[in-house]
Amino acid sequence: MVDFANAHNELVDKFKAMEEVIESEKLKIADLKDRFRRNNLRIQGIPKTVADTSLHIYLLDFFQVLLPEIHLDQIFIDRAHRLRRPKHLPPSAARDVITRIHYFHVKERILKASL
Repeated sequence: MVDFANAHNELVDKFKAMEEVIESEKLKIADLKDRFRRNNLRIQGIPKTVADTSLHIYLLDFFQVLLPEIHLDQIFIDRAHRLRRPKHLPPSAARDVITRIHYFHVKERILKASL
């Protein structure tokens, strides 16, 4: 009976250790996701007439207007897409756009220029 109790205690200890590892890994994953999103910009008000295929070009022109001192070859847009429309908005409302700017310092300059 003592052997079973010892085996049970070992299993409980291993289980607790595994729970700690899982929690630690969850925190690491959350941190990585946050780091990945830090270059994202959410842009509101882009008209629906701008097609998804020409969104990239529209955004480059938009950023060039915001920051005329930066050349277009310095602004790298990794991706851009429209978000789903929230249910409380009418169907005619323009959907927000999420874009990922490759360089963080360029994203920060865009944010400062937009204020």
